[in-house]
Amino acid sequence: MVLSVRRTQPSTTNIIKLKNELTLSALTIIKKMALKYTDKVMDHFLHPRNLGEIENADAKVIEGNIRCGDQIQMQIKVDKETKVIEDVKFKSFGCASNIATASAVTELAKGKTIEEAKKIKWKQISDLLGGLPAIKNHCSVLAVETLHKAIKKYEEEK
Repeated sequence: MVLSVRRTQPSTTNIIKLKNELTLSALTIIKKMALKYTDKVMDHFLHPRNLGEIENADAKVIEGNIRCGDQIQMQIKVDKETKVIEDVKFKSFGCASNIATASAVTELAKGKTIEEAKKIKWKQISDLLGGLPAIKNHCSVLAVETLHKAIKKYEEEK
């Protein structure tokens, strides 16, 4: 017995229909899988505050998270008499949450004394941003730890 298979070229209409169905399916999957970020997180991610470097910074540190690969470089400039953080800048190699939390930490720390900045906690940063997905809380921990390490380095070198 011989079977013959007839191959036909799909019509343009069928290709477009299939492409549209696949696109809609992909979008549905992405929407279901995507992390839910607040508007504040997205604002800090898309428009990070205090991004960059400080010329003649009083302290500069780089911290990272081995598990996720995120890194933050942070620099601070401190008034020698008042011990107020005059400027704080960061660079980030990481996800949206990493960038947003580093941005939020710098905003919160700027203008605070060293002692006040030491009291900043990761939960404050998460709350300031309107919350983070639970799987991303480590980003606010990293941002705060980086600030605290910059302060520690400043204190050790003064």
